[in-house]
Amino acid sequence: MEDDRDSSGFLGRAYKIAKLIAVATASVAGFVLSLVALDVTKGHWWVDVKIPLYAVVFIIVFVLVVCAVATIVAVLVARDARSALSYYRNKSKGLEAKISTLRDLAYNDPITGIPNSNKLSQDIESDKRNPARCLVLLDLQKFGEINKKYNHWVGDEYLRKFSQMVTNTGRRNEYLFKRRPFNESEEPADHADGKDEVKAFRKNSGGDEFYVLLEGTIIDALGYLNRLAKRRDEFEEMSEKILPARHTFGFNAGIVSVAVDESFESVNKRVSECLQIAQEETSRRRVYWIESEMPKVSTPSQKQILQETESLFGKTPLREKKSPWEAVRSDAKI
Repeated sequence: MEDDRDSSGFLGRAYKIAKLIAVATASVAGFVLSLVALDVTKGHWWVDVKIPLYAVVFIIVFVLVVCAVATIVAVLVARDARSALSYYRNKSKGLEAKISTLRDLAYNDPITGIPNSNKLSQDIESDKRNPARCLVLLDLQKFGEINKKYNHWVGDEYLRKFSQMVTNTGRRNEYLFKRRPFNESEEPADHADGKDEVKAFRKNSGGDEFYVLLEGTIIDALGYLNRLAKRRDEFEEMSEKILPARHTFGFNAGIVSVAVDESFESVNKRVSECLQIAQEETSRRRVYWIESEMPKVSTPSQKQILQETESLFGKTPLREKKSPWEAVRSDAKI
């Protein structure tokens, strides 16, 4: 539609220019014919100059007309160029806005508005020179009951409020990310008929798993989870404002240290395995980490964190399971 309007406007301006040139040419021709009819001469013009006066007048008028037409054409072209520049500048701004929207969709969770696992992957891959870092993967307990008893949109509101409360009270080097409901690295299952399984996707499908990327060791990650567990009453009071009933707050968590030059795929699979171990061992809130990654506990504050962890989550880690992803870290430096 816009192209049709641009073409129509260009043809209209071209018609006006052609009409202007035709009128100017006709005027010059009429003026010259009038001079010829008057036969204006001066002295021995034909003998001395060899050029009739009407020819001189014709040349002067012709030059003036050409200059006038050229000026008009230049003004019209400049105006068209200005309009075209404004048009493409607006198009460029619109394209930048669309790119920004696509970037938001790619790196932010549509439900909670916080960065998603794509942004986490980018941060881990692009900031490998950072000091010692830990990755926490926590799973909210009994969150599925909210979706079943009420509906998914109520569950989405719970996730939004929870992520806002955690983000607003986070410390400087603690970053919360939303894990996508379906892992990007999972491949679709193959069926006997050769067709891949297609999972249904709801626009407002919020999962109940969150990543936390923080600077420090396993001890610092445990301190973060201890503070989160102590806020149980806050989160349950928040749930009363959304749900008809008070929802018990709890979570399981897995913790791993991010090795230097370790890929997101590697650390993601290791922390997912730690979370799975914590979920399989008991129905209580528990956390699990690989014992070999725990630094030496020496200060009173570190001992206090471990005591609080045991009090809040039970004695952890529950067992030392050899992870198949340990081979990935055999040559990596923590």
